[in-house]
Amino acid sequence: MKKVLLVNSNTEASPYPVSPLGLCMVATATEKAGYQVKLFDGLWDVNNHENQIDHNSLTSILHDFQPDVIGVSIRNIDDMVMEDSTYYIDEVERLCIAPIKKYQKAITVLGGAGYSLFPNELLKRWQFDFGIVGPGEETFVLLINAIENGSSMNGIPGVLQQNHNKQISGNTALSFPEKQSKLTVPYPRIDTHLNYDPYFSRSAYPIQTKRGCALKCIYCSYPVLEGKSYQLRTAKDVVDEIESVIERMPDVVFEFVDSTFNHPPQHAENICREIINRGLSLRLRTMGVNPSGVTPNLITLMRKAGFSQIDCTPDSASDKMLKSLRKGFTRKKLEKVVRILKEAEMPTMWFFVLGGPGETDETLDETFDFIHRFIDERDLVYLTEGLRIYPKTALAETAIQEGLVKKDESLLTPRFYVSDILGQEKLTARVKEFTSKHHNCLRSVESTPSKEMIQKAIEIRIRENLIEEPMFRTLLRVRKEEFKL
Repeated sequence: MKKVLLVNSNTEASPYPVSPLGLCMVATATEKAGYQVKLFDGLWDVNNHENQIDHNSLTSILHDFQPDVIGVSIRNIDDMVMEDSTYYIDEVERLCIAPIKKYQKAITVLGGAGYSLFPNELLKRWQFDFGIVGPGEETFVLLINAIENGSSMNGIPGVLQQNHNKQISGNTALSFPEKQSKLTVPYPRIDTHLNYDPYFSRSAYPIQTKRGCALKCIYCSYPVLEGKSYQLRTAKDVVDEIESVIERMPDVVFEFVDSTFNHPPQHAENICREIINRGLSLRLRTMGVNPSGVTPNLITLMRKAGFSQIDCTPDSASDKMLKSLRKGFTRKKLEKVVRILKEAEMPTMWFFVLGGPGETDETLDETFDFIHRFIDERDLVYLTEGLRIYPKTALAETAIQEGLVKKDESLLTPRFYVSDILGQEKLTARVKEFTSKHHNCLRSVESTPSKEMIQKAIEIRIRENLIEEPMFRTLLRVRKEEFKL
């Protein structure tokens, strides 16, 4: 049993494509264990070839490669947008699961972040042999070794098994460190496992510096998936990986994809210092900056290290809602963060989630007032209406207590929380009214720019040689002109 096919089932490329970091870590670890590994990237191969049969199609790869084991990664269940929600599971089933079920010659394994939230439901639905809950790079190798050697899998944490009678056994309760600890992971080497060219032009190379999250946001699934204590890679190890990628792709942009980059703050500062001390010239960005950990020193270091933009995730600017969402900071702190970012001239995308427990017209007004008064009009603001309810979160407990969902109800089909004080219709109307007057504010349902807007932005960037300006700022220039019409 030496041939392993790993399948990236994600087909969502909006607003930009995300390369399969975790699956590539599994690929690296599996190769190191002596297996022959092939990775099928559903994001490009499926989208490009679903209507034709050629050597890139999953069916053809199954026929030609003849894998002994097939691992399928489920990244997202849906797009977390309440209005016109996109549900990925049916598409994954049609484009990835169906061809695998027809193959019938391999042991099948499910994994990934999306699967880990709904392990029993998806394993039962697709009748795979095994499922892996949580990080998979070590567990997957242990599992296929056990299968090959005919040994028991009972001692492997996070593994579920489905027998011929469709009964599921195993333990999904993962044992995460209770205290801050050291993390070592295999370098994903994404560009060596798949064709990275489509990602190179539209995305950034992901770097994970830690796992776990000690923050207490009521809606977040990261503590469920990775634990409530930080597992930290050393700054040296992180930057060693970055340098190894640069050797293969000198001009690549990097994105730190931790749930929150700046927690714990000292860890983020250490990484920045390591980059600066090595004299590297990098283009960096990060998807998660929590206002509670923002300091002038950190942002200065981030600028020196090469950060050209960040995502900031306050979710609200109302003290009442910040407390309700358990964000860990106040409106006063948020106003200070804005000043810090402006003084450092750090381009920022801001993310707000509206409609949580206790949201009212007054709390909405406070958030809208903050955006209007404090956020630079050159910076982009995303406004999400409603909160996606995930299992084992504090929000799920609130939804059960309020009778919005039943205790044993599956949340695989998207369910959203909206404060009953407002209701969905009024919340949407309020957000539409506000965004209609602010060109830099977008509802999450309208966040994907049109092809025409992207083309205009590209033309502007070429004409004005805008190498340093983040793409979102160029797009906002185009949007501002259209707003005037």
